[in-house]
Amino acid sequence: MHCPYPTSVEAARTLRCGEGDECDGPVERVYVVGLAVDDPNVTDALEAIARAGGSERARFAGGAGELRQQLAAILDEIEIE
Repeated sequence: MHCPYPTSVEAARTLRCGEGDECDGPVERVYVVGLAVDDPNVTDALEAIARAGGSERARFAGGAGELRQQLAAILDEIEIE
């Protein structure tokens, strides 16, 4: 990537799909985890990034314990695939 840089949504889609329309990019899925997010606009933006990266949704954590749970859930999902 080079200047002008893509938006976060564009970057997530490119990671998943590459430059073409076939979605055969370098990663299978982009996971998004928000920590202590209280702003609905930020929540919506993180959801958009997750969807563009092939995830069903972004995940959110209010603190360290919830963050561990969300990361563990992601790792469990990755191991299944």
